[in-house]
This record gives sequence, C-alpha cells and structure tokens, in this order.
Amino acid sequence: MLDRAKKYSERQMAFENDLCAHCTNKGNPTLKQCSGCRQIKYCSKACQKIDWKRHKHEVIVFKKLRHLSKPLEDG
Repeated sequence: MLDRAKKYSERQMAFENDLCAHCTNKGNPTLKQCSGCRQIKYCSKACQKIDWKRHKHEVIVFKKLRHLSKPLEDG
C-alpha cells in the first residue's frame, strides 16, 4: 500500500510541475501531451507506452470530465 501511495504522489507531482508522468524527467523541454486526455505529458513515446496500462483508465475519466464541463447548447 505504501508503494501505491508513493507512485500516486510522484504522478501528482509530475502533473502539477509539467514533468513526464512516467519517469518525472525534468530535463526534457519537449514534453508531449496525451492526445486522449490532454492533461498528462510524456518525455518520449517509450514512457507513454510503458505508462499506458495505468493511464488508459485516467483517459476515460478525463474525457468524461471534459464532456461534462462543456456548456449546454441551446436547441
């Protein structure tokens, strides 16, 4: 359980500080944004691929939140 909490805090730190969500690399200025959620960033395709098993669940949540935050159209 402690390991899971540590991973969560590292991920939160990466999100808040514009770091790679997988390796928390600060040195790469060309972070690429996930095209699915548009929230999480990665320093390389390799980090994105490694992180996908965990991140695919977050993508679903971020997409739902984005959809809910859109203003309703008058019809």
